[in-house]
Amino acid sequence: MQKPSYRTSKLAIWLSSFLAWLVILALTAGAVASGQVIAFAQIALPMMVGLIAVMLGIHRGLGSLDMWTMTRSPALPSSSYHPRDDPKENGR
Repeated sequence: MQKPSYRTSKLAIWLSSFLAWLVILALTAGAVASGQVIAFAQIALPMMVGLIAVMLGIHRGLGSLDMWTMTRSPALPSSSYHPRDDPKENGR
């Protein structure tokens, strides 16, 4: 059994995380500029950091469950049928 590749989802999660931190930095700069640092630090900042951590945890947790399930399931019998095959091409 070949280990699955998670290149696209890893790229998406890293890009999403980077953009989320960029938003946090922009909002922090806005809070400093408007004098609302205390309110921002007490309410919005912990929630945004928590959301980033939860999204990373869900992504990694469910990904490991997928891999665990795949290794525990019996191997599927090999078949020459491919879901994208068109049965009309074989003269049927």
